[in-house]
Amino acid sequence: MKKVNFLFIATALFTMSFIFSCTKDTVESDTTAAADNAIVENESSKIVAAINAVAEDYGIGKPDGMQEVMEDSSFAPCAIITVDTIDALKTITIDFGPVPCQCINWDNKFRQGKITATWSGGYHMTGTVITVSTSEYFVGNSATTMNKHDYLKTIKNEGENANGNIHFSISVTDALVTLYTGETISWESNRDREWIEGSATKVFFDDVYLITGGAAGIDRKGNPFTVNIIQPLKMQFCPWLVSGIIEISHDSFPVKTLDYGNGECDDKATVTINGNSYTINL
Repeated sequence: MKKVNFLFIATALFTMSFIFSCTKDTVESDTTAAADNAIVENESSKIVAAINAVAEDYGIGKPDGMQEVMEDSSFAPCAIITVDTIDALKTITIDFGPVPCQCINWDNKFRQGKITATWSGGYHMTGTVITVSTSEYFVGNSATTMNKHDYLKTIKNEGENANGNIHFSISVTDALVTLYTGETISWESNRDREWIEGSATKVFFDDVYLITGGAAGIDRKGNPFTVNIIQPLKMQFCPWLVSGIIEISHDSFPVKTLDYGNGECDDKATVTINGNSYTINL
C-alpha cells in the first residue's frame, strides 16, 4: 500500500510540475499585451500622420507663404477628402467610405469609415488645439478581418521646448479597438511629440518626430497593462513607427520590452521577455 501511495504522490507531483512548467512558459512567452499595444499605438500614429499630410497638402499645416497644394496619393482612390478652411475652426475629414477599400500606396491595409480633425489655429502656432476622432472606422489586413478603431485624441502645440523644437502634448482618452474576432482592447495615453526635422519646409514627407511618455490599457484577454517609453519612438514618413523602445508591465506577467527597430520602414517589431525575443507584425 505504501508503494502505491508513493507512486500516486510521485505521479501527481510530476503532473503538477509539468502543468506549472507549461503554464510558466506560456506566461513568459505571452506577447498579447505587446501585440495589442502595437495595434492601438500604430494606428493612432497613422491617423495623425494622415491628418497632417492632408493639412499640409491643403495649406493648413505649414506657416503662411510656405504652402502649396499637392495631389495626395497616400490614400486609396475611394478616400474622399474634405477640407473646410473658411471657418475659424478648420476641419478635415478623410472618408474611406462604407465598404472596405485597400490603401495600396500607404500601408496596403483595408479601411472604411471616417477620420475627422478640427484645428483652432495654425499648426505652428503656440496654443493651437487639434482634436481628432473616428467614426465607424475599420482597419484590417483583408476585407474580412477588419478591426474597429474608436479614438478621441487631443493635440496641443506647446511652443518650443528646451531644444528649440516645437513640441505637442497628446492625450488619447478611452481608445477602444474591437477586433474582428469580437475581443476588445482599451487604451489611453499621455505623450509629448517633439518636431525634430521638417518644420521649416513646405512638404510633409521630411517631417520627423520623437515621442515620449506613457500609456495604459486592457488587452484582449482582460489583463491590464502599462506602457513606458524608455527610448523615444520615432515617427517619420512611413506607415509604421521606425524606432524606439517601450517597456510593458502586464499585470503579474514578466516585464516585456518592444523594440520598433533601427530606423527601417517595415511592419516588424521585436518583443523581449526574460531574455527571449519574438517578432511580431504591426
